[in-house]
Amino acid sequence: MLFPVQPYNGMTLVWTMTALTFAAAQGAPSPATDIHLSNGIVEAIVSPAKARITFFGRPGGTNMLWSNPRPVPSPNGINHGGDRVLYSPQALWPQIRPEGAPDPTAINMPWTVIEQSINRIVLQSDWDSDLGVRMTRTVLLPDGRPELVQTYHLTRCRDNPFPVHIWTIAQVRPTGTVLMNLADEAPKHHGNAATDLLRSIDEDESIAYFPKAQALRFRWPTDRASKLGTFGTWIAWIEGTEGLLISAPWVREDAFYFDRSNLQVFVLPGPRGFMELETQTPTTMLSAKESLEHVVRWRLLSWKEPPAQNEELAKEITRLAGEMTP
Repeated sequence: MLFPVQPYNGMTLVWTMTALTFAAAQGAPSPATDIHLSNGIVEAIVSPAKARITFFGRPGGTNMLWSNPRPVPSPNGINHGGDRVLYSPQALWPQIRPEGAPDPTAINMPWTVIEQSINRIVLQSDWDSDLGVRMTRTVLLPDGRPELVQTYHLTRCRDNPFPVHIWTIAQVRPTGTVLMNLADEAPKHHGNAATDLLRSIDEDESIAYFPKAQALRFRWPTDRASKLGTFGTWIAWIEGTEGLLISAPWVREDAFYFDRSNLQVFVLPGPRGFMELETQTPTTMLSAKESLEHVVRWRLLSWKEPPAQNEELAKEITRLAGEMTP
C-alpha cells in the first residue's frame, strides 16, 4: 500500500525528532545494546547494531533463528544470521551501487531506537543515499500469544529512478522441512506454479504438491544451493516438534514482483549453511514523499510428537496462519 507522507516539512519529521528527543531524555540504549523483548510466552532479542532480530523462541528455549558461528566481513557485509530486511531487488544492485552490494543502511549500519517497552521496539535506519529511502521498523510481541509482529514502513525523501520493495529474510538452520502456501490463482511460470529461482531443483524429487491445502513441501538437494518461490500468504519451517510460521500479505492487483513470487526459500546446505524464509512486497516505483508498508507475522509452532509432513499438516498451518494476530 502507498501512503503520502512529508518526510521533511510535515508531521513525519516533527514526530521523528520528538521521538528521538524523548528517547534520549529517557536514557534510550545505544545501538550497541541488544534489546530483550518478552510477553511471557515468547522472547525476542533485537540488535540495533546488527540491524536485525537475533533470537526468537520460548524463554530458555531453542532459538528458532540461525546464528552464524563465524561471521566475517564480505562484499555483502557481515552475515550475522537472524532476521533482516532489504529495500531493493538483488538483480539491480550492480546498477544502484558500483560495488554491487546490498542496501548498506539496511544491514551494515546501526539502527536508532525510537521507542521501547517490555514487548515492543521501534527502530529507524539512516537515510539510504543511493535510493533516497529510510525505514521505520516496529517489532511487537502480542500479549498472550506465541507470536511476533513486524511492521515495516519505507519512505522515499526524493525522486529516484530505482524501484524498491520490502524484502524480509529470516535465517534458520538448513535442516527440517519447509511448507509453503501455493495459491490456486497464482500466475504460472513456464507452466509451473512454483518458481525455481536458481534453476537447480529437480522438482520430482524435491517438491511434493498438496492441492487440497494449496501448499507444497520442499525438501532441498543437499549438494547445491537452491531457491524456490511461490505466491501465497505463508511459509513455515519445521524441525522435529517445533517450527516457525511466517505470514505476510500477498498483494494481487496492479502488482509487479521482480522475483516472480512473494514467498521464497533459499537454502545453502552443509555444516556452515543456513536457510532463508523470505517475504516480499510488490516491486514499486515510489515517488518523493510516498511510503510502502509491509506487515509480517511470526508464530512459534510446537507439537508433542514430530508431525507427519503431509497435506493434513499443511491444512493445519493454513488454519493457524488465519488465526494470527490481525
